[in-house]
Amino acid sequence: MKIALISLTLALAASPAAPTAMPLPPQVLNIVNDMKAVCRAAGGQPGASPGLVLSADLNGDGRVDHVIDEAAFDCEGAASLFTGAGGGHMQVFVTAADGNAALAFEHGADGLRVEGGALWLAVGGPLCGQQVTDNMSHSAMQACWRPLQWLAAQRRFDFAPLSRVKPYR
Repeated sequence: MKIALISLTLALAASPAAPTAMPLPPQVLNIVNDMKAVCRAAGGQPGASPGLVLSADLNGDGRVDHVIDEAAFDCEGAASLFTGAGGGHMQVFVTAADGNAALAFEHGADGLRVEGGALWLAVGGPLCGQQVTDNMSHSAMQACWRPLQWLAAQRRFDFAPLSRVKPYR
């Protein structure tokens, strides 16, 4: 699978005709632009955000799909606007033949990476198979890398079985 990591500045994301950037589907570009507006409304200034959009063929159809990692958004003056102690919100969009994209998965994650053509999320606690009790602190939860799997009949991603979990390092 062809994997391409696009490190975008928000200026490039706002200008899909930029010669060095692969054009983003309007559904992805709209979210990036909304994030910029929220940043400004909170008194911040959008900055360079390398890693905000990760682009790779994640479902094996030969088209580049897009992952928005909100934790990678740089809002100077309101740095924690899109992230917290447990990471940030991320969304996976699959690209159709017409160039449009559809939301196929969203969840919180403390990091993400593409490995072996799969998207891996840094998650914790029950998503790693850990039994969690009501009085367990967040710091006592185990962290792991858990891949997503493509469910073609449903046209969406979901977490792969726990047997595929890897330790968080």
